[in-house]
Amino acid sequence: MTVRIEKKYTFNQIDKNSVRDWLLGSALGFKEVFCKREVNSLYFDSHDYFCYEENLSGVSKRSKARLRWYNNIDPLSTKATFEIKVKSNLLGNKLSHQFNFKDLNFTSSSHNLIIQLRNLLPIEMLPYFDTFSEPSLLVQYQREYYEDIQKKVRITLDDEIIFSKPSYENLFSMNSSQKISMSHGVLEVKIENASEAEWKKIFFSNHLIRGGRHSKYAIGINATSS
Repeated sequence: MTVRIEKKYTFNQIDKNSVRDWLLGSALGFKEVFCKREVNSLYFDSHDYFCYEENLSGVSKRSKARLRWYNNIDPLSTKATFEIKVKSNLLGNKLSHQFNFKDLNFTSSSHNLIIQLRNLLPIEMLPYFDTFSEPSLLVQYQREYYEDIQKKVRITLDDEIIFSKPSYENLFSMNSSQKISMSHGVLEVKIENASEAEWKKIFFSNHLIRGGRHSKYAIGINATSS
């Protein structure tokens, strides 16, 4: 399990190019380190949305579960990763398990998907999954990846964020009649093994970005429930 410090900022979608230019002009020497790609996440919660309520209440120690894949699904080659993310204030860690999409019937019902995932996940993840196994939200966005010249700090830029309630006829496809697009993007800073002095340098400020708590999951549940 990897533990790291994470900090999120938001920006207006129309300022995306300016935010990128500002980032690339930083004295920390950020460079793009991975090709832009589409990120897809199917989130899970309890039937009474316990994870969502934890987030709204500002509980310092909270967690969430999701199934993540990149770009369009090719049943023969696409890999999926089931992740359990645990957050304690600014510290974050993650348990993850990767498998091939061909091991899933990705047009299956919610009930069948849960059975299939239980058969694929390692035993240490099952107590959590058995508690939070209700598909609750689909999220899709475009992500860019950057790293500083010393390879200590990673930054991701997310935009074109779309939310949808899962369709129980096909849990892995956006419901075209219920898609909701956001007008903001998210910049996330991730750093491991940093001293307090080093980390404070990364808590930069700029008129284009706004710091504070931000959860795509909580925002998506709000947006799709209204």
